[in-house]
Amino acid sequence: MTDPAVESAAASALELIRDGMRVGLGTGHGAVAFLARLADRVRNGLRVVGVPTSEATAAEARSLGGYQQRAFDLVSSPGTRKAFDLAGEPAAVRDRYGRTQFGQCCLLARRLAEAGVPVVNVHYCRTPTGSWM
Repeated sequence: MTDPAVESAAASALELIRDGMRVGLGTGHGAVAFLARLADRVRNGLRVVGVPTSEATAAEARSLGGYQQRAFDLVSSPGTRKAFDLAGEPAAVRDRYGRTQFGQCCLLARRLAEAGVPVVNVHYCRTPTGSWM
């Protein structure tokens, strides 16, 4: 059974999506719910560039078939994929962001925004001891 809060969040996120946008696809249960809704809109003519943020999300996007495959092809375009190549940043910049998971996620978020992704979310998890992951 699907969590109503997750479905509600997916529906709310989808309301923000407009034709021609670049969209970060996220990960987890919320991303799966969002992708299913996004696929319906793509079938009805919405044109977006999706940017998968994990292999799991990329696989989910690929599994949706037909029109969804077209959306996935847009996701994997060279321009959006370039944003994920953090090796393109000078070492000094990567060091300023911090060589932690959180620091590099913030750097990736900046690069996605510069690539035209209108909504970017950085999520981090703290360990029980309070240290950064």
